[in-house]
Formats: sequence, C-alpha cells, structure tokens
Amino acid sequence: MWSLGLTLIEFVMGRYPYPPETYSNVFAQLQAIVHGDPPTLPRGYSPAADDFVAACLRRIPEHRPTYAQLLQHPFLLAPEIESVDMRAWVAAALAKRAASSSTSSSAPTSSTVSSPASSSSSKAPAPPVTISAPPP
Repeated sequence: MWSLGLTLIEFVMGRYPYPPETYSNVFAQLQAIVHGDPPTLPRGYSPAADDFVAACLRRIPEHRPTYAQLLQHPFLLAPEIESVDMRAWVAAALAKRAASSSTSSSAPTSSTVSSPASSSSSKAPAPPVTISAPPP
C-alpha cells in the first residue's frame, strides 16, 4: 500500500516527494520515512483523492486498507459513476500544452484542463485537473 500512495504522489508531482537531500542517501530516506510525516498530494486534488493516498500512507501497516477495500474507495469508483471521455481530455490537455509552449520561450511546467465529465451529467462540473511536466 505504501508504495502505491508514494507512486501516486510522485506521479502528480513529477518528482520524488521527499526532500532532495534524501535522494542520494538511503539512510536519509529511511529517516524521513520512519520519523517524518507521510507526504501528501499537492493542493487542488479532490477530497477522495487525498483520502485514498492518505489511506495508503498510514504509518502502521495494520491501519492501511486492504486491496479489496481500496477497490471500493470513492476515488476509484467515481469514474464508474461519472462518464469520462478520456480521449477528449488528453487531446485538450496536449493542445493546451502545445499552445502554451508556442507562446513562451520555455516549456510549460503545468497546464490546467477542465475535467472530462460528460455534459449530460446532472452533477456540477468536476474541478480542473493540473498536469505537471517533470522538472528539467
């Protein structure tokens, strides 16, 4: 579970979520993991996403959910409830990124794209999703 939570955070941040001084020293990494607070998602993600990652990163393994419990988590079930056109969302994200890079001299570090929820849904639109490019 721990590695899943850590991988999700690393994926959205585009870098390892612990301080840079721990990168080259396994003992510093262990110190940060064992004695520090677990990392969290950056601001702007849904409460369900925050809860999912926090559940994976509970310090005491017995307090973490099982795989079966995680499969029932609202973060994973939301796409089944909400119709998502992922192809359109990715196309819009890439187009926005291309437009941003053509108007600036350096590559963008992030883009915000509206969530691809179906327009036929009676729910309010989902908040925008930020896609971060990995640091150079």
